[in-house]
Amino acid sequence: LTHNTVNFILLSIGLAIHGSAVSYAQAISNSVRGTSGVILQFPFYGGIMGLMEGSHLGHTIADFFVKLSTAQTLPFFAYLASVVTKLFVPSGGGEWAIEGPVMLEAAKFLGAPLGKTTMGIAYGNMVGNLFQPFWAIPLLAVLGLKARDIMGFCLVLFIFAFPILGMALLISH
Repeated sequence: LTHNTVNFILLSIGLAIHGSAVSYAQAISNSVRGTSGVILQFPFYGGIMGLMEGSHLGHTIADFFVKLSTAQTLPFFAYLASVVTKLFVPSGGGEWAIEGPVMLEAAKFLGAPLGKTTMGIAYGNMVGNLFQPFWAIPLLAVLGLKARDIMGFCLVLFIFAFPILGMALLISH
């Protein structure tokens, strides 16, 4: 019995008791105001991460960028892979679990710096948080805002930060 199995069982029981996803979501919202979005979304994000890992899609994304890499460019391509993976896995830890081992193995094979490759993944996670603001859900709930209230600012920061961080990985020694 794993945590994923327990999450699936509890989610299924909740859906069965309430009869529909809408009714279940309303019941959760009424009982845990301010955090219902996080509580309801977390099992789905876990499921998406499981699908990414089980289908090897995360490894496929990472491998695609590794094949384009040299020892000097791997940190940059790790950054790009992390940004792409962020489209599917909003959690930094989940993202690391999917692509970290592939990128570190590639860094060892190519002779790329492990720390810089790790930072490429971290930078991709960080800049990816600007277009996938999972981190903001609790803050938005506390402030009574919607995601659309901050997305414009986040996307402007993404457009500004994305090339700067990429260039930093390419030109730093």
